[in-house]
Amino acid sequence: MTTAEPSSTTARSPSPGRRGDRELLLVVLFSVLALSVLHPYPYDNVQTRWALTRRLVEHGSIDITPWSHLTCDVAFYEGRYYCDKAVMTSLLAALPHAPLYWISRAAGWDGAGGFQAFARFLSERVVCTGSLVLLLLLLARLARSRGEPALIPLLAVGLGSVLLPYSTLLYGHVPAAAAIFASFFFQSRGRYGLADLFGALASAIEFPVLLPFAVLLLYRPRSSWGLRPLARLAGITLACFLPQILHNWIAFGSPFRMGYSLEASEAFGRIHEGLFGFTLPKLSTAYTQLLSAERGLLFYMPWALPGFLGFFAGRGFRRVLRTDPRPLLVVLFLLLFSSTFARTGGWAYGPRYLIPVVPFLASGLGRFGELSPVRRGLVMWLLLPAVLLTLL
Repeated sequence: MTTAEPSSTTARSPSPGRRGDRELLLVVLFSVLALSVLHPYPYDNVQTRWALTRRLVEHGSIDITPWSHLTCDVAFYEGRYYCDKAVMTSLLAALPHAPLYWISRAAGWDGAGGFQAFARFLSERVVCTGSLVLLLLLLARLARSRGEPALIPLLAVGLGSVLLPYSTLLYGHVPAAAAIFASFFFQSRGRYGLADLFGALASAIEFPVLLPFAVLLLYRPRSSWGLRPLARLAGITLACFLPQILHNWIAFGSPFRMGYSLEASEAFGRIHEGLFGFTLPKLSTAYTQLLSAERGLLFYMPWALPGFLGFFAGRGFRRVLRTDPRPLLVVLFLLLFSSTFARTGGWAYGPRYLIPVVPFLASGLGRFGELSPVRRGLVMWLLLPAVLLTLL
């Protein structure tokens, strides 16, 4: 990967220690904001995932029929209801929920009013808010290693994007974003085993992230490939997808039968078009995903455009395309979700489908703002409406 040269402003910037303290304070601030939010009745997407977590921990079952009345976002097979989504987020949420449930059960608290709300709150903060914190730390470390200001990408992701509100809900978008960015981070340092682990984990959390992971793999140097690296990649990927394979086998009778093919609600009727609702890119869907007030990436995060331009700032266009996976990764992911039938993203807030590429755009934003005071001022003005939308 190409490393940006420090600009002439680096000498006048605060000392590394002071910059690190400021960045840490920002991470703490964003964490406190996320910790202060509780959703009494969350979206169907969350209800489905949390139902699977509860059934696994409290009953040793994957059948979520007892909670199916709380959500229409489920799969139906042979008279029973199951989670229709990637199950990894529910499994991760089970890690904090299991000890809490066992302790509360021993103490007789599990039947107390408010226990389940607190249990879900705790699991969401460990899995989703924890993922946001990890992502912010990686962004700061990447920026410092490239001689770029970390303040801008931290503000963009932590306060000026939809990642902050989604880090308070049991969705897979923020954990997937943190994991795929971690894969990029470790790959840029030649630590391919960790890059494989985080890339495969991101893909298991959110299946569409397989595409960005594939782009990262394409950009690895040929010298890093061989029989052992391929075997390692295959083994790690299989291990990450094994819970999904077992879930599908037990619930639907086949490891390759997906919950999305068994949607219980008529609202998902078009999911059978193409590959689980993905067909060919459409201009109307691209407009919705990029510009509309309902879901537009640039409406909610106008800084994303200079973030993309930042990939090329001060460097040759062809050189960037040859050495940096971020531009191709972002473009292909946008094209992918320009081809989905569910262009509005359901009952949810903002451009949630595009969350996995937001950290990459933020990493380009720091580079864009570093090159001149005018660009830095433009970045700050574009961050302002994004911050206001996040906090409203």
